[in-house]
Amino acid sequence: LCPLCGVRTILEREPGAGDPMLGRVLDRRYRIDLLLGRGGMGSVYRGTQLATGQVVAIKVIRADHAENTEAIKRFQREARAASRLTHPHTVRVFDFGQTEAGELYMVMEFIDGRTLASEMKSGGAMPEPRVARIAFGTCQALAEAHGLGLVHRDLKPDNLMLVDTVGNPDFVKVLDFGLAKLAWGAGPGTTQLTQAGVVMGTPHYMAPEQWDFDRDLSPAVDVYSLGVILWEALCGARPIAAESPLEVMILHRENGVPDLPP
Repeated sequence: LCPLCGVRTILEREPGAGDPMLGRVLDRRYRIDLLLGRGGMGSVYRGTQLATGQVVAIKVIRADHAENTEAIKRFQREARAASRLTHPHTVRVFDFGQTEAGELYMVMEFIDGRTLASEMKSGGAMPEPRVARIAFGTCQALAEAHGLGLVHRDLKPDNLMLVDTVGNPDFVKVLDFGLAKLAWGAGPGTTQLTQAGVVMGTPHYMAPEQWDFDRDLSPAVDVYSLGVILWEALCGARPIAAESPLEVMILHRENGVPDLPP
C-alpha cells in the first residue's frame, strides 16, 4: 500500500502462488509445502516427510528434461552417488525418484541459512580468518567427494550455504553435489543427460579446462573454482570482471587469476 494515500500498489501473494506442485504428495511420502527457488532445470521446495514430520528440501526437475530412459538412468546414478556423501559440510541427499507425471525429484537435507553470495553482496570483502574458516569446511566436503570419485563442477558462492550453528556462525554446507554434473540439452530429441558439446559450470568460477568439450574433468576444477571464490571473498570483487562468458573464458585461459591486491 502507498504510505501516503493508502492505494494498493502491488498485489502481494505467497511465493509460488499458482504453482501446481504446491500441496502435492510425491510417492505418498513427501508433501511439497513452499517454493524456495527456481532454476533452469526445475524448482526447489521446502517439504515434509510425512512419516516423520521432518522438514526436507525437494528439488524437482521438469518432466521435459527427463523424457527418456537413458536420462532417468543417468539421474539415478548421479543421485545414488551423491547420497554416499555423509560429511557434515555437505548437504545430504536422502532419497530420489520419479513422479507419475514424469518429474524427477531429489530429497535433501533442509538448510536454514544464507548463501556465501548473499553474504558477500551485503557485506563486501570479508576478513581473512573468516574466509579461512569457510574455506576449511569447503575443503573437507570436497575431500570426501573427490575421494569417492565425484567432481562438483559448479562450485560457486551460490552453492555454499552458511549456517549459524552453536559456536560457529559460518558453518559451511556445500550444495548440489550430484546435480552439478547433469547437463540437459535444451532442444528436442535429447537422449542423454550429459552431452557432447555441453559446458557445465558458471563462467566466472570455471577452470580453463572446463571449456574443452568432452574432456574428462579432475578434482582440480573444484580446487580452481574454490580459489576464485576465496579471491572474491577477500577482495569484495571477482578477479575477472568481464561480463561476456566468452571474454571471461579467454581471460581465465590466457591470463589466469591475478595476484591478490595489497
